[in-house]
Amino acid sequence: PAEQIWQVLAPTDARTQAGIFEYLPAAVQVEMAEGPNRPQVARLIEQMGHDDRVDLLRRLTNRVQEQLLR
Repeated sequence: PAEQIWQVLAPTDARTQAGIFEYLPAAVQVEMAEGPNRPQVARLIEQMGHDDRVDLLRRLTNRVQEQLLR
């Protein structure tokens, strides 16, 4: 499902992508963050609300957190 979600998000701007991403189930957010599109996820995280960003980062492994926050 992650690739299909990226196809839907691709034509929208970063803020809209982040807004949609925030509403995805936590398991899907984690799957996307741990997948091959980490640079895109890092851009989404920059646009996410603080609470949503913290919730997502808490669900990720330390290694993935570090890669996204660089």
